Amino acid sequence: MTLANKDIAVDLIDKVESLSREDSKVVHNAVDPSPLQQRSKQEQRLLLKQDLAITLVLSGCYFWAYLDRGNIRNARVMGFQKDLRLSDRQFFNTLMMFYVGYMVFELPAALSLRFLHPGWAYGSAVMAFGVFSTCLSSVHSYGGVLGLRLLLGCAEAYLQTGLVYLALWYKPGEMGTRNAIFYGLAPFAGMISGLIAYGCEKNLNGVAGFTAWQWLYIVEGVPTVAWGILTAFCVPTLPEKLPTKGHWLFRSKTEQILIMSRMEQGQNSPHAKPVWWQLWWAIKDPKTYLGAFGIVASVLNIVVLGNLLPTFIKAFGFSPLDTQLYVMIPYAFATVLSPVAGLISDRVHCRTIPLCACISVSIVGYVILLSTTLPTALVAGCCFVASGAYSGLVLSATFIVVNHAGYTKRASALAIAQILAQLCSIMSTQIYTHPPHFYLGHGIILGFNVVGLLCVVVMYIIMSRANRQREMTLAEGMGRGDIPGSDASFEDLCDYHPQFRYSV
Repeated sequence: MTLANKDIAVDLIDKVESLSREDSKVVHNAVDPSPLQQRSKQEQRLLLKQDLAITLVLSGCYFWAYLDRGNIRNARVMGFQKDLRLSDRQFFNTLMMFYVGYMVFELPAALSLRFLHPGWAYGSAVMAFGVFSTCLSSVHSYGGVLGLRLLLGCAEAYLQTGLVYLALWYKPGEMGTRNAIFYGLAPFAGMISGLIAYGCEKNLNGVAGFTAWQWLYIVEGVPTVAWGILTAFCVPTLPEKLPTKGHWLFRSKTEQILIMSRMEQGQNSPHAKPVWWQLWWAIKDPKTYLGAFGIVASVLNIVVLGNLLPTFIKAFGFSPLDTQLYVMIPYAFATVLSPVAGLISDRVHCRTIPLCACISVSIVGYVILLSTTLPTALVAGCCFVASGAYSGLVLSATFIVVNHAGYTKRASALAIAQILAQLCSIMSTQIYTHPPHFYLGHGIILGFNVVGLLCVVVMYIIMSRANRQREMTLAEGMGRGDIPGSDASFEDLCDYHPQFRYSV
């Protein structure tokens, strides 16, 4: 146990002298970082509260974000592009502007989390992109669409800091499942968006003087604002600020102490602030870019489906109304399989093999899309791409978050991965210009998936070798009566700390 851990343990014991013997035992067990220990009943209750107030609420935020960013694809099939007299190039530029805003705001959002109340920050972001999405129902010009899509990207960028925020509340071995919950409603949003679009086109077209695509923006935008208000109320402050800031769900002193001990076991340092040298360490770490290409592959698959899936399916020969229903099929597969991937990776304590399997599933999907013209086979190919994409995003994001220590380094590594992903997403909006088979676009994205797969394998080799070397160093040090790294924290040395172990 490091000196930092000992100091925290002593502090916790001092704070719980007045607690009952049973509660004292709970806290003592929480400080023990042994991976073999069973969770106490109190820790199980705490995890349930965290899942309800944090993970599920943020997952809902991501659901509405994905619904609002992707409704333009359904609106296009419903006449949005035609009514605004947009050329294909102009439409693809409106898709691109979202990723420009996302990319520019990603890193500042990640670093600002330590200075803002997360509940108000996430709540305000959700309300903002709900308003911007609703405003798209009243836009009448190309410039207006560009501006609102840019603002939508800026607002949604803040949600990606949710992974860094979750890492403050959960241990590394719990992150796969929580990330699966966080991202789990995204494919469900893709599935239900087709149903909402179908309902708008069939029942609301012309009602109150609005077209079907205008109703689509209203129906999906207004509830988003309401969810933002709920988010501001539910999501608590940072763990170390609970004793002073408080929260209606975590009032117990014992729970607050348990939260702090779990935060320490998650290789976090309380009151850590953004520091520039950790940003530099993230920039020059090869693992940052290897992990980034793993996430780029999954993000590109999701972006392509999110922006163009209705266009693909309509090009397969289906009517505009039927297209909205067929869009649901690939997302239904992804909705079922995405949470399973995160759960399995946590249960078997393995990240690399499930992640490689997910990327490989998407690769199979693109091979199908490139090798056949049968409509049913093409829909099946989209199902493969969607299933691998969302499951891969869960695992690739977890791969980055749990394998970087130090608040700024972890946040920066994830932000760099997201920035690269958005750059590639901008590229993806410009390459699907040759319908109905889109061979050029599919071929380029297939290449990115192959590169992502290779990068994950290389990252596995590097981290496994580092783990073996650190085990040898630890054994040698203990033989001399010296524990390596006992005089430094994870915030001091990040994932280069001798006692840090990569989760592979």
